[in-house]
Amino acid sequence: MEKIYTALQNKKKDVLLLFIIFILPPIGIYAYSMFFPVITAINLIMLTICCLACFLIMFFGGWNWHSWDLEVKKFTYLAYLVFTLSGIVFLYTAKEILGLKLNEDLIYNTTFKSLIGPICLLQVFSYNFFLLRKLEEILDINGEKDVQSFWTLVILTTIFFTEMHIMFSLKFIAICFIGGFFFNIMYIKFRNWILMFISHLTLNFFAAYFGFFPA
Repeated sequence: MEKIYTALQNKKKDVLLLFIIFILPPIGIYAYSMFFPVITAINLIMLTICCLACFLIMFFGGWNWHSWDLEVKKFTYLAYLVFTLSGIVFLYTAKEILGLKLNEDLIYNTTFKSLIGPICLLQVFSYNFFLLRKLEEILDINGEKDVQSFWTLVILTTIFFTEMHIMFSLKFIAICFIGGFFFNIMYIKFRNWILMFISHLTLNFFAAYFGFFPA
């Protein structure tokens, strides 16, 4: 913990940058939604701006191709397949226990179908790929090398991801926390944001179809 505190003190500008990019926008939208109606695509707009900021930081920070998390390790494809299928089984089991109704109108909802793909892609790129790499840089740790670093990154990225959804209902926030927790564990172990996007998109669709949140 002392190492992390020292790292934060030495990189206050980077910490402030993450606060401005990842923390302030959801809080601002939540505050706005308390007094005025929020457009459906607000999350997409917020994530687009967030990703543009991430790209600028990567460009001016000299990020190289090897830091883009596109390498495939042994068992990566199998791991994501098992993870996604297990997630679907978990969602279905939870639906049955909670007595949720299927959202059968989902396939006709053009707004949902047009937003789910871009939102999932931008979420994975900014909150899994970029945020994880930036936190490792700021804290001077590596989630793949020791247990303490691993769980520090899992907890921090899960908090960031959950905070992004504070404008929604408590049930939805709880789902985001649980989902974000396991997504981050998976991503730190097998860093491929394209495969994570496919998994995230698939599980988000089933979560909506199983009635966990309105599409």
